[in-house]
Amino acid sequence: MNKIYASTVSTLKSIAWTRELPDTKEFVDPTSADFREEERFSNPYQIINELERKINMLQVKSYAMPKEREELLKAVVCRVDALEAELISTKKALHEALLRQDELLACVDSQEAAMSLGKKKRWCTRKSLK
Repeated sequence: MNKIYASTVSTLKSIAWTRELPDTKEFVDPTSADFREEERFSNPYQIINELERKINMLQVKSYAMPKEREELLKAVVCRVDALEAELISTKKALHEALLRQDELLACVDSQEAAMSLGKKKRWCTRKSLK
């Protein structure tokens, strides 16, 4: 965090310094009365001081989540957990139904095979399904 802070401050200082470079048209002679070193550098320093104050204020702020959001987040997580459990039970029931369907299909196939051979087995017994 200190590296980010230091690089931000140095970047801002360099930007402020380059903004204060005189243009060729507006160059003021340093020997003239209009040239004051304090005025020249006071504005960038004020900007940098303001930015430093804001950065320090952000660093001091806690990263705590408001109570309302925390409660809302907990409720959402509980709902997602409930939906996940419901999905798992539905998947299990679907899998069991698929297995039962496969057993019934096998029973029907065996009946058709028996009918084609001339045997008179018409119904599947419980033993053949298990």
